[in-house]
Amino acid sequence: MKTRQKLSAPETRKGSYDAFLSHSTRVLPEDSELVERLVHALRRRGLRIFFDGLHFQDGDPLIGGIEGAIAASAAGLVVHTRAALASGWVEFERICMARRRLTGGLRMIALQLDPNCPLPPGVSWDAILQVRNRADLSRLADDVAEAVLQLTSKRLQNEPG
Repeated sequence: MKTRQKLSAPETRKGSYDAFLSHSTRVLPEDSELVERLVHALRRRGLRIFFDGLHFQDGDPLIGGIEGAIAASAAGLVVHTRAALASGWVEFERICMARRRLTGGLRMIALQLDPNCPLPPGVSWDAILQVRNRADLSRLADDVAEAVLQLTSKRLQNEPG
């Protein structure tokens, strides 16, 4: 049986994030619960995840906050559901990530909760992860963390000192 090595996040600059997590809040309760549990599992693995449920409070400026958080992130993790495809906020975040990918090297990861839900056209993904077993949160968190860390390490290696 293959054992998974413990993952640890590379050092990040103060005020930065390993990943910005984009998702729709208008999903099925079980999808929302999975996303929240995933965020906490990733944080327990040492990743700095920007998640609106933890970082925004009522009255915070959303557009500037989203743009700033994406600018401070090494990767963008987009949780794809049918609700996400219909969400103007997720679309805005995806556009900000794509722009940052072109200008600042942000890595983009798609996390498909529903394999029958198509990914949006015109987006170039660095990794696509399909959720096959929702019950195995530990495995899912390991897979997501590994993708974020591998892509982040590649990006950091290419940055000027």
